[in-house]
Amino acid sequence: MQKPVKHIDLRNRHYCEWIEFLEKAESWSREEIAQYQSSRLKQVVEHAYENTEAYARLYDQAGLKPDEIQDLEDIGKLPFTEKELMRHDPQKFSANIVKSEESIDKLVAYTNAFMANGGSHIQYNMVDTDELKDAKVNPEKHSDLIVRIGGFSAYFTQLSPDIQDDVINRNEHEL
Repeated sequence: MQKPVKHIDLRNRHYCEWIEFLEKAESWSREEIAQYQSSRLKQVVEHAYENTEAYARLYDQAGLKPDEIQDLEDIGKLPFTEKELMRHDPQKFSANIVKSEESIDKLVAYTNAFMANGGSHIQYNMVDTDELKDAKVNPEKHSDLIVRIGGFSAYFTQLSPDIQDDVINRNEHEL
């Protein structure tokens, strides 16, 4: 008799941890839910301020520091954001983001927080900025280099110089 095959999601420890969390959270009281929500809100606001130039500028312009957000009632203090702001200042991550378990865990946590807080689309290019710059100068050496742009994949060397520059400029942060 053949051994049953586990669904691919059940082999992903992050997925399994999330399922365990959800099962535990099902029995939380209203107070426990509010505490968790406040805690996550504080984490997301702090992370956004420390890791995203656009949010840091927006919060500074509003005279808001992350430690001023203590619970859900403080959400009204947060400045409004518009998609145009984020479109012009997207998240930037370096290729080092997948070089250690710790970094991968941070990326998963970041992605989960982004989606849990209303995010609907996120894409990552796991390419080193230096490699992108070299590909622009020496396309013949990088003909197989593929990047994500606006929901589709493309060969980097076949993109216009303006689009290549855009991809290079949004490929910089580390977690």
